[in-house]
Amino acid sequence: GGDGTFTITVTNDGPAMATGVEVSDLLPAGTTFRSASATQGSYTSGSGTWVVGSLAKGASATLTVNSTGDRAATNA
Repeated sequence: GGDGTFTITVTNDGPAMATGVEVSDLLPAGTTFRSASATQGSYTSGSGTWVVGSLAKGASATLTVNSTGDRAATNA
């Protein structure tokens, strides 16, 4: 196994503020969650849910998840 980093970025390209923004993305089978860092909101590793909250027009938020295991990989 090895270490891996998964990065997800969301951007609001809409005409107004987006509210209630959530992203769901589970880690691949065979990987183990180590840590997460988000520029906005909170991440729950068990469900793979990142609650971003509100995102202003033109704004972006990024989630970085670090993992380890047989299927750890780098994904940008």
